[in-house]
Amino acid sequence: MLQKIVTSLARSLRPLKKALEDRIEESKFEQKVKQALKNPGFDHQSQIVRFKYEGKDILIKVPDPRDFISFTILSRNTFFDIHDLEALRDKIPAGGVVIDAGSNIGNHAVYYARICGASRVYSFEPQEKIYALLQENVTLNNAQDVIVPYKYALGDQPSRASADFQDDIVISGKKKQVNYGGLFLKEDSSGSFEVVTLDALLLPQLERLDFIKMDVQGFEPKVIKGARQVITRFRPVIQIECMEKKMLNEEIIPLMTELGYRITRVLEIDYLFEPVA
Repeated sequence: MLQKIVTSLARSLRPLKKALEDRIEESKFEQKVKQALKNPGFDHQSQIVRFKYEGKDILIKVPDPRDFISFTILSRNTFFDIHDLEALRDKIPAGGVVIDAGSNIGNHAVYYARICGASRVYSFEPQEKIYALLQENVTLNNAQDVIVPYKYALGDQPSRASADFQDDIVISGKKKQVNYGGLFLKEDSSGSFEVVTLDALLLPQLERLDFIKMDVQGFEPKVIKGARQVITRFRPVIQIECMEKKMLNEEIIPLMTELGYRITRVLEIDYLFEPVA
């Protein structure tokens, strides 16, 4: 009888325990946000973060300090994904040409332009609000002559797409951290996002291409298929983010192998593909 009472009591307390755990995690997150907002380089009114990198003033306007990418820039006072950027810096020669597929607010594009010394960066971001910030960040960093922003999604054929879901970061059972960089798209003929191919848009104007960064939330195989001619002609180094092993092994690697590429480096969820010698 006593055991039944104890079991019943424990069961009845589970919701309370879960609520308490959620409250603790939410409190921890809010404390981290408060600490990040103390960054002396952050102007609350303009939402611009200013920091120095290798002696250069870098300015990044963010959509929301609680957004995953924005929060990371604020809390670390440097570029988002800085370890990956530094690890692959030698793959982008001074004067090189880069495609930034999935540019978000322009974090990587600014790094390629201001730090690597790229001569041209073609940046693609389909979300209206985030694209507007990409444009502002290009101007803030005096990179108008280098970074060319496009408000397109990329795919394997001209089409349209709509939002499928946004991969926000779970903080607790009730709270998530917004992640504008985690928007997944789906093909939709009446969708609000215009989809183009890299071959159709850039092949006629490219004279060289050294590097492609691809972070397009599940559209990677489609983007590769829509860039076959560009890849075949210029043989750029290609960085592909992929969080699904099944997609990587069954779709991306076969496509890249067919194009004459192999994986030369793994950076957590990013894979570096280079042409087979």
